[in-house]
Amino acid sequence: MRVLMLPKTVKPGTLIYRLKGSHPDSIPLTFGVKGPIGRKLLDIKPADFRSADVYLRSILEENDYNLTIFVTDGNQTTEVDSRIIVTEPEGPVSSPFIDFQSIYFINENSPHNSTIGFVMAKDKQSSNLPVMFELRGSDNFAIRYIFGPKGSSKAMIFLVKDVDYERRNIYPMTIIVTNAWTNETIDTRNIASVDVLIVVRDAEDTPPSFVNLPSVVQISEDAETGSILDTITAQDGDVEINRKIVYSLVKNPFSNYFSLNKTTGQLAVKVSGLELKAIVGLNNPFMLTINATEIVPEEEMEIGLPITTKASIAFVIVANQNRPPTFATNNLKGFIEENSPVMAAIRWFNYSIPRVNDPDSGLNGTMDLMLTPIDSDQHNNMFIIQPNWGLREITFSILLGSVISLDYETGPNQIQFKFVQSRYDAVLNPDGLTFTQPLLVKAIDADEPDTVNSQVVYEIIDGNYQGKFIINNSTGLISITRPLTFNENNRESRLAEEFKIQAFPTIVLKVRAHDQGVPYRFSTVEVFVHHKVKSFFGPVNTFSTNFNIFFYSSVTGFSQ
Repeated sequence: MRVLMLPKTVKPGTLIYRLKGSHPDSIPLTFGVKGPIGRKLLDIKPADFRSADVYLRSILEENDYNLTIFVTDGNQTTEVDSRIIVTEPEGPVSSPFIDFQSIYFINENSPHNSTIGFVMAKDKQSSNLPVMFELRGSDNFAIRYIFGPKGSSKAMIFLVKDVDYERRNIYPMTIIVTNAWTNETIDTRNIASVDVLIVVRDAEDTPPSFVNLPSVVQISEDAETGSILDTITAQDGDVEINRKIVYSLVKNPFSNYFSLNKTTGQLAVKVSGLELKAIVGLNNPFMLTINATEIVPEEEMEIGLPITTKASIAFVIVANQNRPPTFATNNLKGFIEENSPVMAAIRWFNYSIPRVNDPDSGLNGTMDLMLTPIDSDQHNNMFIIQPNWGLREITFSILLGSVISLDYETGPNQIQFKFVQSRYDAVLNPDGLTFTQPLLVKAIDADEPDTVNSQVVYEIIDGNYQGKFIINNSTGLISITRPLTFNENNRESRLAEEFKIQAFPTIVLKVRAHDQGVPYRFSTVEVFVHHKVKSFFGPVNTFSTNFNIFFYSSVTGFSQ
């Protein structure tokens, strides 16, 4: 490629040259082009371990390009200065291809070496060598040179591997010629190519296939004679041919009790369900085998016999009952953003499966799905369920039907609640078991009465001294299960002894009240428990010391 004349009309992506190299050893060679101009203009791809193909990467904007082409074995490199002269053809540039088909056809059951078609190219005027042909795109096909008329070379495309219409029926291919004719006054390329298609034709070699064939058919014991149980459907396995199918039952001890329409595939019982129950019993499966056979026209009968497919179906007689449907998940939980558009779907948590099943068959297996508002003020059409009808099994979605009232801030359980007092104090009797007054904490929830949003539950969450305090979770009444004991071997007790006073710690309980709504609301409060003691000087006094100090703030919040 020292000097290459290239017409300006050549389009980017065109194969324009074949580079070749040599090496004394069997070492693969790598070809390339140096410099940003060359890399922008050309794309060089390996053809084999001794040659490479040069493709035009961009349009020809200049009249002349000076480039450096190199070849390397990984250790040593050889460089060649190259020049591309851009020519201005007066008309369309002629191709060396003089006879080829843009689309070639081959039958899928053709034997190896079957001829697919021919291609012819003009010989190079300045050469005594024939044109060399190559075929790229799939190794299912090959091309070989055969003698052509004077001044031209001819090649044959043939089949080398099996092709299957059902797997792949179109093969884009590229025919490449080297040492072919060019108009050397404006074009000195040593290679040319043309894109063709090889199309595989369908042949009658694939048996029919059943469509949605049931594995088990349930027959109700109250089925009447002539009741249609199912419709059998099959289709020609050869998609392009698509012959008609006929159906039949394979003889066995049970086939006499059934009829199968040969053209429609409707399967019906010839006796009543009670008669079948008496013959085979209840819940006792039995099998039938069905044939699906292609109809072959008379003119094609010599090609081969009709192709048949067999399939077996289990039948069982079931009692006439209408059992209730069951949900895959008893308690479905999901969420939706408050600014979601209409028809947005509820997003389910991982453990929620939106599916319902009905174990019955026939009409007893049909289900209607509907949504019922729990709250009386909920908009009836806020959500819709799809699909709302089905048979045996339904996987459903719940969609947003209306954006009315879909507001997180104004939705249910948005009202804060709090304790009646900011803190509670109680005095413990000397017995360490009872209080001087009942210790009762109370929180108020302003949500609608008698709903989960207003059902307050109390619990002690911190400071439960010796684990002996308990709280009634519905009334808030705090009591002690066993007498409290106090360790007097501390500094406060010794100091108190000096003042003739017995010291006991102040106990601080932290109580939380929460509702059971969504979102979850709660509030906390501190309860201070003091001990009632006698002064050694006579009068009864209450004395406390900060034996254990807890710092809490009464916080109202919610979790979701």
